[in-house]
Amino acid sequence: MADAMAVTQVIELLGPDASQNGWDDIRVGADLDNGLSPNAIALAWWRARMAQTANMMDVSESGSQRSLSQAWQHAQSMVNYYHQQVSLETPIDNPRGNLRSYPIRRV
Repeated sequence: MADAMAVTQVIELLGPDASQNGWDDIRVGADLDNGLSPNAIALAWWRARMAQTANMMDVSESGSQRSLSQAWQHAQSMVNYYHQQVSLETPIDNPRGNLRSYPIRRV
């Protein structure tokens, strides 16, 4: 079972909206138990967030403007950031391909 402090640290990486969208302590703990790194979990969260905000568009009504598409752009930049972090922490076995190797954890 994942350490409570590790789960809390990952939840803090995801932000306050994560628990409202199903990314709670149980799910994060299961992901950590399955060998995912905190950065890999954050990458999955931001990919899901990017998909949720893909249909948002800028709204202009009654003299006011709301740039809702900025939420998607922010999610996209976070996906790029965490993708880079995961790439740095994961060794590549085959330099010609995108194969990744994760350590085996036996319970």
